[in-house]
Amino acid sequence: MKTLILFVLVFIFSGFAKSDDIKKVWTKDEISDISDKFIFNDLKIKNPIIADENGDGYFDILNFEDNGEIKAYYNLGNNENPVFDKNNFKLFKENLSSVIKSIPMPVFFADNDGDTDPDMFVVTDIKYNSSKRSFEKEVKVMENAFDFSHYTLITIILVLIIVILLIKIL
Repeated sequence: MKTLILFVLVFIFSGFAKSDDIKKVWTKDEISDISDKFIFNDLKIKNPIIADENGDGYFDILNFEDNGEIKAYYNLGNNENPVFDKNNFKLFKENLSSVIKSIPMPVFFADNDGDTDPDMFVVTDIKYNSSKRSFEKEVKVMENAFDFSHYTLITIILVLIIVILLIKIL
């Protein structure tokens, strides 16, 4: 089920970043290096979704709120020193929180293979190393091999949600 949720998220957020907006190719090490500042954010969001939602080249934080809203909090700083304001966000009309109650781990959406499609970096096994005084984590990459339009992705998402709801009902 967790794998299905993560793939649904790939479909959802693939449409946010347009191919012209994605210029940098990210590695697992680069995501690991900057991830602390996004995972332990000022918004106190546990397991955020990190993606460049507004196409400015800087990662923003997306959150599934308890009340069913999906909010994108815009990064007012940069990727090395992100700054977030709880009053600076975009509210999406989609309501997926009833299906996806919470994200099981922090997720970054960025291009990993240079094809201009956002791939999914999953940050796992976050542990504090007291001797090094830093967090150690593993970053895994899931390649996005789909090249659909935003509308096709929305249709696929809706079909997946219907299938999930039918499975829950039966």
